[in-house]
Amino acid sequence: EFQTAILPAAVLLAATSCTGLANLLGQSLQGQGRPLLCSLAKATFIPAFLVGGYVGARTHGLVGVTVGFSIAQFLVLALHVILVRWHYRGSGFINFIPKVADPGSILDPFRRALAVALKQAA
Repeated sequence: EFQTAILPAAVLLAATSCTGLANLLGQSLQGQGRPLLCSLAKATFIPAFLVGGYVGARTHGLVGVTVGFSIAQFLVLALHVILVRWHYRGSGFINFIPKVADPGSILDPFRRALAVALKQAA
């Protein structure tokens, strides 16, 4: 009975992952003092979805609308990636890839605080 809803739901799943990643990058831009760039990237969704959704609805119905929505979300994500990369233009792409030592460097402040607390307690 719900067989026709499976394909649109699968397409929307891809759009949801793009939305989540774009929101994460947008929050990073806002935290770095670039809220206008985040708003600009999010604003690209409206015209992209209007065009993609209209064309998709005319050609493939509901599946076409969901594909248009997903493409618009992917464009927003791509623009967020470009803007974050531009904001950190002094860094190479390798700087964005997690490394083995990263978890240890994240835990260092906690280790130091624990050592100070234990030293004061003794």
